[in-house]
Amino acid sequence: MTTPTTETKAQRKTFEGPSAGTATMSLTPGTASQLQRIATIVAKSGEAGEAARIAVAVCNHRISDTAGAFIPTPEMEDAVRQAEAAAHAVNEVYLDTLATPDLPDDILIEVLRVRVLEQGGCDKWCAKIRSLGGPRITARWLFRYHHNHMLGMGGRIDPRVRRALILEDAHTRNIR
Repeated sequence: MTTPTTETKAQRKTFEGPSAGTATMSLTPGTASQLQRIATIVAKSGEAGEAARIAVAVCNHRISDTAGAFIPTPEMEDAVRQAEAAAHAVNEVYLDTLATPDLPDDILIEVLRVRVLEQGGCDKWCAKIRSLGGPRITARWLFRYHHNHMLGMGGRIDPRVRRALILEDAHTRNIR
């Protein structure tokens, strides 16, 4: 039997944050499992995206020094469809990810992105969180906050955002 402080290598993740430098974080088994699933799907999506980029590049034909033509092929169209399906799978895995106190910031910001998108925008997501009794987050602040994170200027996740996502998950689990 293991004690609560015993950790396996799968439960430890080293990550680099934009403002925190390198840190080691202990993960619960559930979070480690979610991260493994996310990593697998993101890797497959990256491979599909690269295959689509190559297939599209092959369809570019230079006619002269000043002219070119794009001639799509069935293989290219198939590769692009597979890349779109893989990108959709990435969004789905982030949508299904439970926000936990130990979920790394880079994953949590992606979870926030897809949940706001799924809800229909910052206004609707913030209204939903307020209706659940969550922290008061304005849509304007959330838009800027998320934008800064996507540009790599966001730093650590704001505790209000983490609490809001965890509250949203708790409410969703109680409904099911």
